[in-house]
Amino acid sequence: IDYPVPDFKHRMTAGWSRDNLELQLVWKHISALDDGNDFVEYYTEQLDAYSLFDASGRYTFDDTWMFTIGVKNLFDKQPQRLGSNSPEGEDSLKFGSTNTLPQFYDVFGRTFFLKLTSYF
Repeated sequence: IDYPVPDFKHRMTAGWSRDNLELQLVWKHISALDDGNDFVEYYTEQLDAYSLFDASGRYTFDDTWMFTIGVKNLFDKQPQRLGSNSPEGEDSLKFGSTNTLPQFYDVFGRTFFLKLTSYF
């Protein structure tokens, strides 16, 4: 892989709030990626377009406490596997062992988060 660059990527955020409640949905999209090496024919020459959705909610109590809860990669979208043209084959210490391009794709799957904030 010669470090492919997507033709198109975006991040769109939709939010809604009312009184002390705030909700947010984030859509992240990346276009299909070519392997970047025209001289070698690999098993996976192109990775399909990829979209992720994150959702979160926030509630403020008495203007001094804020509670946030959310989920990243809401639909647990897995990245397409690369196979023999994974950069890990070149240098596993540098790229790790993900069998994909971690700079573009979520390698953790669905994750949840929770946060409690206090204002003084």
